[in-house]
Amino acid sequence: MDQVVLTFAAGPRIFSLNGMSENYRFYLEKMAQRRQSRQADRPLRAHLEEILGVVRECEARWALEDRIDRRLGLG
Repeated sequence: MDQVVLTFAAGPRIFSLNGMSENYRFYLEKMAQRRQSRQADRPLRAHLEEILGVVRECEARWALEDRIDRRLGLG
């Protein structure tokens, strides 16, 4: 049976005193940047949800008006 061995040549690994790679610091910085960008985009999401809420209300009113018209024999 053939055995596959994966190796990763990422250069020398630099460890801090607690044994974690220095890349972890870069990961934390990148995640902080992503959180900031998501926070900046949230007002747009709130506007979209508000617009979609108005559309839902309008559609509900139109459906009610259609039922009333059918009962009265107008539609």
